[in-house]
Amino acid sequence: MKAIILYDALTTGGSTDRIIDTIGQTLVERGFYVEKAKTPPRADYSFLEEFDVVILGTPIYNLAMSPNFIGALNQSNLLEKARTNSWRSLWSLVDQK
Repeated sequence: MKAIILYDALTTGGSTDRIIDTIGQTLVERGFYVEKAKTPPRADYSFLEEFDVVILGTPIYNLAMSPNFIGALNQSNLLEKARTNSWRSLWSLVDQK
């Protein structure tokens, strides 16, 4: 199975990157092929159709989500792709492995 982790972080190598890496490593250990990518605000997310699992993650800064992640939700086709694809629960997929 293929999984992608879409996330945003203001820095590289910080706590968000470490958490994303840990989640990715856990999925790899369960037999998933995992990619991770940052979420630019105006990207085309049509490629998400290739993945069985899509994980969205963002750090919270001063009680607000990362601005690039909010931009990706508001200014791209990310939510449209999330609604039109019948993505299954991550944990139900992990439990199958």
